[in-house]
Amino acid sequence: MQRIFIVFKIYTDLKWRPILRLSEFVAINAE
Repeated sequence: MQRIFIVFKIYTDLKWRPILRLSEFVAINAE
């Protein structure tokens, strides 16, 4: 069960990090 949680955490990190980077990129360009 612990391993599934770790895999899920890694998957969510990989999924959300590009979105957060994109939002930061847009915020920088908006100025």
